[in-house]
Amino acid sequence: MSYRRNKQSTQRWQTWLRRHHDELIACGIPHSLLEDQAHWVYFLGHGYYTPLGHREPVISVGELNRTQLERLCAVIESYDLYPNPSTLNYIHHRLKRGQHADMKTPENSDYLLLSRGQWDAAKSKEEIQAAIDAFYVWYERMLAEGRFKPGQRLATGGKVVSRAGTKDGPFNEAKEVVGGYWIIVAGSLEEAAEIAAQNPCLACGLVFEVRPIETVRGSAYRETNETPT
Repeated sequence: MSYRRNKQSTQRWQTWLRRHHDELIACGIPHSLLEDQAHWVYFLGHGYYTPLGHREPVISVGELNRTQLERLCAVIESYDLYPNPSTLNYIHHRLKRGQHADMKTPENSDYLLLSRGQWDAAKSKEEIQAAIDAFYVWYERMLAEGRFKPGQRLATGGKVVSRAGTKDGPFNEAKEVVGGYWIIVAGSLEEAAEIAAQNPCLACGLVFEVRPIETVRGSAYRETNETPT
């Protein structure tokens, strides 16, 4: 029965693709995305597609202009094998806000995102894992949209180095624990904070600190983070 359903699904996909192939290409969809139904379904769920062996996506909704978005929107709406995909919702959002490749946008800057704190002790492991899984889906979408740059989680342990010497670290207070860092790309600190506020892990107790990245050299003659208060 499962084989029959899969075969029927593949046949429907192939029929739909033959009908809309030229329109999809005109929307900016690369041929490689249409070679396999699984590639297309991945794109519908994430808004981008990176083939095996490639470092960068070959297609991302964030790089399409308004005409391409409008045409792609109409085609996706006709694809009843995957109702209400995330990519369609994202296209609607971009069109509504005028966020597409042929619109002028404010110059963006990089903001450091620090993950602080520990998981809420009242949350179950299942709840925490669900938040983690949701985070990675969100994170990959932000990367594809150009609103994030890659960051990393931090391993446990470390060293604290000062003029007094070196000791085991990092800090032990739960609120000071830094679990990872990422880079947000945004037009302002407020916008960066709005993006950070979408992080699914907030619901499980983590706190996210957003800091502007200063690109000029440090100086003893102006006020900085290191200036004594």
